[in-house]
Amino acid sequence: MRHRVFLGLGSNIGDRFKHISQALHHIQKIPTCEIQTISSIYETEPVGLKEQNNFLNIVIEIYVLMAPTLLLTKLQNIENEMGRIRFKKWGPRIIDIDILCWENLEIYEIDLIIPHPEIPHRKFVLIPLAEIEPNYKITGFDKDVKTLLEQTTDNSKVDLYKTSDSFIYKPKED
Repeated sequence: MRHRVFLGLGSNIGDRFKHISQALHHIQKIPTCEIQTISSIYETEPVGLKEQNNFLNIVIEIYVLMAPTLLLTKLQNIENEMGRIRFKKWGPRIIDIDILCWENLEIYEIDLIIPHPEIPHRKFVLIPLAEIEPNYKITGFDKDVKTLLEQTTDNSKVDLYKTSDSFIYKPKED
């Protein structure tokens, strides 16, 4: 059975747009993974560790035929292949790929929590997610994205950078 999943991608080192584009290309190559929808790209202030460059962030909707832990492993492999180094929590990164939501699934493991627990506190996730699926009710929060965005206390700056048609992206051939 295909699973509907939302991922958040971000970059704040080097050519941020190029890094997100490359990550999309790698995600598209994951067997049984199909990118369905891509949000616009947003330039956002860093959250947590403020003394770093602004991020570019997007949210994508994908369909997959695999377990969440396997997808997490594949996404972390992409991050590693692209040169991500984890040296400081909330620190700068070439690429960050987070599993945000997985249909009606809730997982609470050491290395994987779904839905991502910070969604209600991150406008850089809520704004692009609301763009592509405002009425999506996130299991665990029992609210739709639009309501979470209206209720968030995050006051960080999130500006439209480019629309999603800026990406060179071709859906998989059937």
